[in-house]
Amino acid sequence: MRLFIFAIGGSGSRVLKSLAMLCAAGVKPVDPATGKPYAELEIVPLIVDPHQAGRDVKRTVELLEAYRKIYDTLHAGVREPSGFFSTKISTLASLMPAGQGGMRDSFLYNMTAVERLRFREFIEYNDLDESNQALMQMLFSDAQLHTSMHIGFVGSPNIGAVALNRFKDSEEFRAFGNLLGADDRIFFISSIFGGTGAAGFPIMVKNIRAAADSTLASRGYMRTAPLGALTLLPYFNIEHSKSSPINKADFLLKTRSALHYYSKSITAHDAPRQVDAIYYLGDRVTSSPYVNDPGEGGQQNAAHLVELIGALSPLHFLSTPARDLGRETLAFEFGLEKDSSTVDFMTLDPRTRAAIAAPLLKLHLLSLFLDHKLKDCIGRGFTKDSPTLGTEFLSTDFYLTLSHNFLPKYWDWLEEMDGNHRHVSFFDLENTGHLENILTSIPAKKGFLSGSRLSYDDIFSRLNAVSKKFNGKYPQSKLPAKLLHTFNLAVTQIIEERFPGIND
Repeated sequence: MRLFIFAIGGSGSRVLKSLAMLCAAGVKPVDPATGKPYAELEIVPLIVDPHQAGRDVKRTVELLEAYRKIYDTLHAGVREPSGFFSTKISTLASLMPAGQGGMRDSFLYNMTAVERLRFREFIEYNDLDESNQALMQMLFSDAQLHTSMHIGFVGSPNIGAVALNRFKDSEEFRAFGNLLGADDRIFFISSIFGGTGAAGFPIMVKNIRAAADSTLASRGYMRTAPLGALTLLPYFNIEHSKSSPINKADFLLKTRSALHYYSKSITAHDAPRQVDAIYYLGDRVTSSPYVNDPGEGGQQNAAHLVELIGALSPLHFLSTPARDLGRETLAFEFGLEKDSSTVDFMTLDPRTRAAIAAPLLKLHLLSLFLDHKLKDCIGRGFTKDSPTLGTEFLSTDFYLTLSHNFLPKYWDWLEEMDGNHRHVSFFDLENTGHLENILTSIPAKKGFLSGSRLSYDDIFSRLNAVSKKFNGKYPQSKLPAKLLHTFNLAVTQIIEERFPGIND
C-alpha cells in the first residue's frame, strides 16, 4: 500500500521531518483490515514549495535522503516488517519504470516554471490588453505583482493559487496519476495562515479530483481515492520586520478567511466530495519568536510539538477503515491530556503515548549506544556472532549515514522542540550515562540483579543473549539489518521490564 503525501510550504516540510523521525523509530499505523501494523507500507512524499533553497526545505530533503539510504541498505533483498526504518519512503521518480518520465529523482516538486520570475512575469502581464491589466491591478497589489516567486508566496495565497494551478500540467502530476492504485491513499499537509500552503491545498485537491476527465491511467482512482489532509492553524510566532511582507498580525484573519472558503468548497456537505478526513491542529501557546526571513535563505523554524503531533495525522488516516470514509468529511482535532508548558510522555493522551513513547525510547537508546558503547563492544559478545562486526563497520557508508548524519539530526530535532515555549521534554538530553533516568516523567523499575541502575552493559548483555538466536542466520552483507533487528528486540525486552509505565 502506498500513501502519497503532498507537503506544501514550510510547515509541510517540517511536519514531514517529524514523520521521518517517527518512521525511523518504528512507529507504524494499524491496518484496519488485520488489526496489526501494516506489514508493507510505502510513503511517497512530494514537497511543494517554490522556495526550494529555503533552510526548512533543505533540512527535510537531507533527512529524507539519509532515511532512504539507510532503508535501502537495511532492506536490500529482504524486508523487515517492523522495527527501525521499517517503513519505505520513496520518491515519485524511483517508482517509475526505467526509461519512463523525465523527472529528477527528488523529494521536491520541480517548480522551474516560477524560478527567478516575478509574479507579473509569470502571468505575462505585459502581454495582456489594457482591460486585463486593470483587472490584475484590482486583484493584486503592486507589491504582489513584483513578488519574486522563487522565495515562495510570502503570505499571499492569491498568488499561490494562480501559480500552483500549473500542478496539473507537471511531470509529477502525470507520474502520480499513473501510479496511484486501488488500495492507495492521498494526504495533504499544509498551513492555513500563510501563502503557499493555504493556496496550494485546495487548488491541488481540485486538480486531483477533476483528473477523472483526463487520460491518466489512474484517473478513476483519483476521483475516488481516500484523501485526507492536515490543516495547521497558527502555532508559531515570528519577529516583526518592516521589510518583510509576512506579519503575525495577519495570521488569524487569513485563518478565518481560509476556513470559510474551505467550508464552502472542499469540506462542504452539499458539494461533491473532495476530502474524506481533515485534521485541524494549532496551538495558542505560540513558539519562541522565529527570525522573519522571507528572502533567499528563508525560514528555519525550530521543531515544534504541533509538527510532531501533526505527523501522526497521516498515520491515523491510514488506520481509518475504508468503510468510514467516502461519505461526509470527517473532522479531527487533538488535545493534550493536560495543558502544560512542558510536555512529556505523560502529558500525552494514553493512545498517543502508546503509539510513540516506546519506539522513540528505542531510537534514543540506539543513538546513545552507538555513540557511547558500540566501539567498546567490538571483539566481544554479539559482535563475534555471525555475521561478525569489526572495527571496519564503523567506517561503512551505512554506519556513517546513520550515526553521523541521521541521528545528529534526530538530536537537533529533540533539542529544538525542548527549546520552544511549549517545551517537549521526553528525555533528559544531558543524561548520557544513567539510563534509568533517561525519561523525564517515567522512572525505571528496579532490576532483579542491577537494582535501580540501567547501564550500557545491561543493553550489551541483552544484545548478547538475543544475538545468539540469530547467529549465522544473516549473511555478512546483512550485518546492518541484523544489528538493528537484534537491538530492537533487546531494548524492547528491557523497556517492558524496566519501563512498564511507558504505555499506561
